[in-house]
Amino acid sequence: MSDVGLGLEGDGIVEPIWAADETLRDPERGGTGLIREFDGSAYLQDEEITLQAHIHSDIAAPPPTSIVYDVDVPAAFRVGDMWLPEYVPGLALAANTEVRSAGEATSAGQLRTYEIPGTTDPEIVDGARVEFFFLLDGAGPNDIYCGRLDRPNAGDWYRSVRPWAIEVRNVITQRGGVSILENVINPGRGETVKLRYVLGSSGYVMITVFDLKGDIVDILYRGRRSAGEYSTAWDGRNRGGRIVARGIYFIKVVGPGIEEVRKVLVVK
Repeated sequence: MSDVGLGLEGDGIVEPIWAADETLRDPERGGTGLIREFDGSAYLQDEEITLQAHIHSDIAAPPPTSIVYDVDVPAAFRVGDMWLPEYVPGLALAANTEVRSAGEATSAGQLRTYEIPGTTDPEIVDGARVEFFFLLDGAGPNDIYCGRLDRPNAGDWYRSVRPWAIEVRNVITQRGGVSILENVINPGRGETVKLRYVLGSSGYVMITVFDLKGDIVDILYRGRRSAGEYSTAWDGRNRGGRIVARGIYFIKVVGPGIEEVRKVLVVK
């Protein structure tokens, strides 16, 4: 397997840490538009995507790196789920000549960031799957592509070499520009409600959670916002940090041109 750089459980040669689209998320509560899983289970919107990766700390002077990626890779290049930009017997049926590449946008120590042009690439659309490898530039024949293992603890782990993957899925905008995702949650399992809202103009924004009696349970945001796309989340806890009782709750969003209420069901 010397043709592909690998690693186990966060100890790979090069591994992605996070990727984000252009949604402005609450820095403390989170929201949509930021992922940390790259097995194809997490999604971003078809916007400009920023990706950050970490180079293994044992590589004291990391060489230049880049990412090579393709969208909805054809079966003609695959051995199972595996493909490569170059032909490697047993790992790729043929060299994938349709790949794009992106060099380092920024670098700091072992960290590297890259930009994937989601808004200008005609193939990066709702429903697409972006797959990528890191390329460690060793100059010529010493270049190495770095991927992941899908089944690192299996006896045939070497058959589970894969590219990293991001699903592309747009959030369907609901009434009033306020969209709610995962509105049935179990806070005890760490589940959260995600809320996305779009402001057409700047102004004061207030987002509150209240119960059936009308009592305020939590305040998710209070302050001024510029026009743009925003996201926040509610973790099923009250302002004291305690998990709320099971039942129905409501999230109210008031802003410039917006006054919307969304229902949440908390289960245990």
